[in-house]
Amino acid sequence: MDSSGKTKRSMWHRALSLDEAISTRVASMHKESMTHAMVTFTRLGDASSWVALAFVLLAIGEPTRRYFSLLVVSSILATIATQVVKHLCRRQRPRLSTEEFEDHRPDEYSFPSGHTTTAFAVGAAMLGEGAFLGSLLLTAAGLIGFSRVYLRAHYPLDVIAGSFLGILIGLLTRFLIL
Repeated sequence: MDSSGKTKRSMWHRALSLDEAISTRVASMHKESMTHAMVTFTRLGDASSWVALAFVLLAIGEPTRRYFSLLVVSSILATIATQVVKHLCRRQRPRLSTEEFEDHRPDEYSFPSGHTTTAFAVGAAMLGEGAFLGSLLLTAAGLIGFSRVYLRAHYPLDVIAGSFLGILIGLLTRFLIL
């Protein structure tokens, strides 16, 4: 192997080591009240939460039909993209410190974070619908992403990649819908 290949591999291993160190540091922050809040944020990123929000938007009617379309299309695209990348990369999830968080790990692969990708995709898609709504959803997306690291369902790089992928998908969704 040439020296550039060794250098790239070495840089990747250093990045993964840093990822693990940050993940371990975040895990050391566990407090019962914080854990309850993080479980709540993680659940906000569950597919069932997005489906419920979509039905609420649909029930409200005409003023929110575009919101409904943006949410549904961005969520579907995020899910497809995330699953493709997860199965290509096959990065294993972090080891859990306790069993209590097991229900927040829907599959065995962690890269990228599906919760984070979907949350950022919806937030980015909605950003053009009003500064308040987009900002609120992107703030929630950030908290959902942090909760995934806090609960040791993901490494920080999984969440960072998910946020970038989600923003791209959200922008693509706006382009497709508008």
